[in-house]
Amino acid sequence: AEKAIEYYDKCIYLCRNAPENNATHNKLLALNYSILRPREDITEAHEQWGQEIRARAGEPYLCHDNLKIPHRQLRIGYLSPDLNTHSVAYFAEAALKYRSAEETHVTCYYAAKKSDATTARMQAQAE
Repeated sequence: AEKAIEYYDKCIYLCRNAPENNATHNKLLALNYSILRPREDITEAHEQWGQEIRARAGEPYLCHDNLKIPHRQLRIGYLSPDLNTHSVAYFAEAALKYRSAEETHVTCYYAAKKSDATTARMQAQAE
């Protein structure tokens, strides 16, 4: 993990002016596997990244114009290129499988071309 963190730091420096850079996200993942760094330093790095993301996102939109109708069906949409045999799908499939079909309507937007048995199962569980 330490070598990966070192290289992610170099990448972050080299790409510091790039609008999008996954190196910070990947470094945070690698930090979770470090056995040399204090837990407080790892937590601080994650919190700092969260503050940076919140600052870029702007103020939260708290006012919604939707009608307040109690007990109506909640509409949920999932968008992902990973709704196939992928670690993301393992979690998303469980959310689909164990939801209340009476209380929720789910639409999945699959953003990839590769389809497999997992994709088919998830399509069958969504509306």
